[in-house]
Amino acid sequence: MLCRSRAFPLRVVTHVNFEGAFRMVREAIAENGGQRHGVITRVAIQLGIGSERLRNWVKRAEIER
Repeated sequence: MLCRSRAFPLRVVTHVNFEGAFRMVREAIAENGGQRHGVITRVAIQLGIGSERLRNWVKRAEIER
């Protein structure tokens, strides 16, 4: 499966659980005194996924909750 530009194939993230990633972000924000700055990027690096992908997951989870 390719994205619109067809330059980069889409990757399927199989090793990361959506709920687990969201929980990690919530816990990191709580440990950081409620500050969100840099948390998503830090957690994304730990999980080995892109920060924008994780940011979109967190946005979606916050909307669903």
